[in-house]
Amino acid sequence: MKTTILTLLTSNMLELKKITIYKIKDGIDFNKFLKQFPNGYDLVTKVNNSKIYVKFENHKSDLKTNKDIPWISFLNSGFDSDQYLYSAMNSYPRAIVGIKIRIDADKHIYFAMTFGQHGDMFLDKNHIVHDFGIKVAMNICDHDKLRKVQTSIYESVTHQTERQLSIASGLSTFGINETEFLRMISGNVNDEFSDVIDSFKGKDSIALKLPESLTWNKLIDICNRFEERYKSADYKKTDFKSYDLFRHESDPQIINTLDSLLCSKIADKSFDKIHLAPPEFVGNEDLSYCYNRDTEKENNFYDDLRIDDLVSHHKISKESFSISSIKRWDIYGYNHEHQRKYKLWNGYQCLIAEIELDDKTYILANSQWREVSQDLKTIVSEYLENKDIVKEIEYLPIDVNIFDATKRQNREEIYNAHVAENVKDVFLFDKSKISIAGEKKYEICDLLNKNKHIIHVKRYSHGAASISHLFIQGRFYSYAFSTNATCRQEMRAWIDNNSHSAKDIFKSIIPEHNNDINESEYTIVFCVLHDSEKFDISDLPFMTQYELMNSHKYLTQDRKFKSCITFKRVKLGSIEN
Repeated sequence: MKTTILTLLTSNMLELKKITIYKIKDGIDFNKFLKQFPNGYDLVTKVNNSKIYVKFENHKSDLKTNKDIPWISFLNSGFDSDQYLYSAMNSYPRAIVGIKIRIDADKHIYFAMTFGQHGDMFLDKNHIVHDFGIKVAMNICDHDKLRKVQTSIYESVTHQTERQLSIASGLSTFGINETEFLRMISGNVNDEFSDVIDSFKGKDSIALKLPESLTWNKLIDICNRFEERYKSADYKKTDFKSYDLFRHESDPQIINTLDSLLCSKIADKSFDKIHLAPPEFVGNEDLSYCYNRDTEKENNFYDDLRIDDLVSHHKISKESFSISSIKRWDIYGYNHEHQRKYKLWNGYQCLIAEIELDDKTYILANSQWREVSQDLKTIVSEYLENKDIVKEIEYLPIDVNIFDATKRQNREEIYNAHVAENVKDVFLFDKSKISIAGEKKYEICDLLNKNKHIIHVKRYSHGAASISHLFIQGRFYSYAFSTNATCRQEMRAWIDNNSHSAKDIFKSIIPEHNNDINESEYTIVFCVLHDSEKFDISDLPFMTQYELMNSHKYLTQDRKFKSCITFKRVKLGSIEN
């Protein structure tokens, strides 16, 4: 093992021009962030004023044969015996480098570097500084030479977006909303760093492409310079200033309190402001999720991550339940083509939660707590108040019993049917299947009023998750209604194929041609059903209010629609009745 590592350190080594660096939290030593330390670690001898350890491994994967490859098994099924044989065992190198740099007599800073496939398996990421890469990137970039940006919007459903330009450009070119979480940026560095770095990609770590091969002294110099750049507030004077609308919380006591409050809510199955989302971009369309390693014992696969599904797979003892428990809840991916299950993340990495503490709002995402700035809360509250978004919509009734005796559930479709049967100016589109982008599967709206109100109805039953798709649908379907002639043609056909005394009136408000659409004549109505005595916009979680603001902005500013939200009290039946 040592011979292999020392060979890499000779002057004749191949040029190393790509590296990835993590910063370690203050007060954390090698034995905490390096897994299995000191077993198998070698101390690098050719550096001064620093201590560097390396762990190298030549990893061998399990043996795979033709019986493990579904398509080979299929081909062989056409013969009396296996016609096509295959056997292979992959091997690849990987390593981690732990770095301790002396700042003064009493202070040291720590970093880590990983190499090879899954080299980060030796790194305990509970101890990394999660905003290190993105902050350094914002402070070293050439603001006119960005190439790729990843953002997330943590609403009731998490939206992850990646924007990439063919030509390097400024941040404004990416069209990022001021309230999006910035997760990753890549591009070229400014003149101050061009002597040592060509380009970068910054997120929790920072990946670098170097103009010339790395040396140990250059590595120490880069780490020292990045430490200064991480602490710098220069980015606040640039287009990145909105980054602090969601400030990273670093106080251990506050984080522990937030984690405890979150555990209490999960133990009580109070999921009003909690959901799951992949912590990174998932590009495999043939991927399902599961929550148990043993496929033979547990064969439940899910298309989406859901907090209630995850919790149902684990027994919770309120006395001992903690964040450590959630971190032991592994989430696996299952590739149906290769019939292979593999660990993706733990439960904590996938949690999205909103917690109130001391009159402050905190959001958990990507294993990091962020405080929602008062500036953002003011932006949202003033927008919703000044735009007069809440409307009564008197023709939509209250106190309708929405219990479906057949399905023995309380369902909004019962409300929709009641409105259509009792309000002559409304046509029922619930359960319609309208074509959008060539797929005939969309309910363009729930109800259509002859005054050009396009109405979307959802019941608020278990917090934000229960109305997760309401605003997304409003944006998506409104755009389709305005721009897709086939969509409107099928809406008119739906009217023809269903009974109503005023079919011609409803068809007349759905023009055949795009040029005849005047968006400003239409109102997109979000109708939220609830069973509380009183309920208004302040009862919605902050991130749902924020989602409503973004949807209203899109509909009324990016598009030309009018839009509002209305709250309607309903009566619930009993499952026991």
